[in-house]
Amino acid sequence: PNEQNSGVSQWADARHMRRMVEMSLSQRRRDVRSVSPESWAAWVADRAFGTEMTHQKVQGNAGLEALSKILMPLQGWSATPREWREAILPKRLSGDYFQNLDAMMRLGDWSWTATHQPDDPLEVPRIAFQNREFPEFIRNAPQILGEEKECVTEIRNLLFKTGPATSAEIALKLAKPISNIRNGMKELVRSQSVTNEKVVFLERFFSSASQTKSNGKKSGVERQVSRPPQRMNGFRALLAQQGVGGGQRGVGRSTFSQEPATEGRWRCLSEVDDDVTSDRDKSDTRMAAWAALLMQRYGVVCREVVHFAAPGLAWADLADWLESAEWRGEVRRGYFVEGLSGVQYTTDDTANELVMFCDRIAAGAEQTGLDPSIHLVSAIDPANVYGSSAPLDLPLVDGGRARLPRILGNSLVLVDGRPVWIVQERGKRLTSLPHASEAVREQALRHLIRNFTGTSTKWTVSVLDDAPPVTTKWAEVLGQLGFVHDGLSMTMYRGLI
Repeated sequence: PNEQNSGVSQWADARHMRRMVEMSLSQRRRDVRSVSPESWAAWVADRAFGTEMTHQKVQGNAGLEALSKILMPLQGWSATPREWREAILPKRLSGDYFQNLDAMMRLGDWSWTATHQPDDPLEVPRIAFQNREFPEFIRNAPQILGEEKECVTEIRNLLFKTGPATSAEIALKLAKPISNIRNGMKELVRSQSVTNEKVVFLERFFSSASQTKSNGKKSGVERQVSRPPQRMNGFRALLAQQGVGGGQRGVGRSTFSQEPATEGRWRCLSEVDDDVTSDRDKSDTRMAAWAALLMQRYGVVCREVVHFAAPGLAWADLADWLESAEWRGEVRRGYFVEGLSGVQYTTDDTANELVMFCDRIAAGAEQTGLDPSIHLVSAIDPANVYGSSAPLDLPLVDGGRARLPRILGNSLVLVDGRPVWIVQERGKRLTSLPHASEAVREQALRHLIRNFTGTSTKWTVSVLDDAPPVTTKWAEVLGQLGFVHDGLSMTMYRGLI
């Protein structure tokens, strides 16, 4: 009711009514300027790696805060602990980042959840990190069969009653061998029923080799295995004298501590409430959180993005929520990225940001002297939108016979979002894509070498464009960048350039 004119009802301002008529939903959907897939890929990579948080040093409380900011847009991404340690986190942080995950998990604001699928052949399950404020992930119904079922049930009931506990404490309370308890924990982890306050230990916890190794220990001291001394040839001995490589293989390949990592306390993940109303509220909260997360990471949300980044989430459920959010004015629907499905959602600010970013790339390509946006992206990184099961297709490799698998050791060099170099087998095989000019490919190759040599003391390129490197036109460029002839291959020794 209008307070100035009593008895007269004014339901909406006339200006707002005119705007609703002029800018209907269908008109707003048509009033969209789409960007190219390459521009979108460049925007995603810049958003992931081109921020001020990139490569922050993880030290003390400030380091934990930086680690938390880095993990926030990575929530829900499924990867093995090794993939997190070697490919995803090093691109964003420097220092002892992986060990600091344990300290952050113990604070209680973050946790990890296994995303293991029944048909997953991996011995160590994939995990996803989750902030305490983020809704619980959609988990598969536990299916634990066989002789471990009784022990697993006892462990889960005990954790529900007494709260978090270590394997040793559980073994003492249940009067069972600790080996049985740990085997039961493995089943509970794979069934997405429990988590731990630590994460570093997972690789050794699930490795059968580590179990055999731990059984061979006596009084906490590992038995020393006698090996014959390794002989070094003259060239490697010279490198060792100059402090290059130290005469040891594999030195500097990983910053991961080789000290045995101990497990922390286990706790049960919350169970799903059977109340229908509660389930509906939880579903709306989960859809809103996932929509915000995917928009933060990829800018737009569509069928391909959901299948790629949130495989446990049903696109139909999220699309229903996004449609309601569009009517509420929270998101906008349109054809924002070419090459993706027609039903796409984003916010007004992100849509404008995509257009401005695309214009900036186009202006840089027209003007000489401006450096393009170049990124070395691991194939398994969530910021890589190319490859198998990803939203964008990649040219076939191996002479056009196979797709680039999204596995550890494969990478892409993107120039303004367009793949220019394909890196396979940890750099042993390089493939240039002919759509880019030779000058751009050389610039991308230099970027690749500057950012790739830090992972090993020795880098050998065995195949380049499906041919021995010394027979290609890139041999001279590699020589200028520090590579030396090694038969038909070319090798770089870190420290000599």
